[in-house]
Amino acid sequence: MERIRVDFAKLVSDVAERFQSQHGIPVNPGARYELVKRALPYQDQVELELSSGKITTEFLEQSIYTVLENAAEIARERGRTAVGEDTTEESMKKYCPYLFWC
Repeated sequence: MERIRVDFAKLVSDVAERFQSQHGIPVNPGARYELVKRALPYQDQVELELSSGKITTEFLEQSIYTVLENAAEIARERGRTAVGEDTTEESMKKYCPYLFWC
């Protein structure tokens, strides 16, 4: 089985850019960093699950996107115009679609 490698910083950045263009709400660097920081301790586990077919890259992307959607909702409720580190953290506490990410 060939091991699939994941560049979490690129993955998060790509999803955040797509999210921003689709929703018109910026994702601050602190929010992006929070997502990467939370994933790094689980890199081996995530790569093993990707390599074995247990999860897909699309699933990871959708998991990040869901966290950002919830973070954006929290930000809007607080009258903010961007997704920040704190709203991202709160979003992951509220609902995390992929356990090893949060």
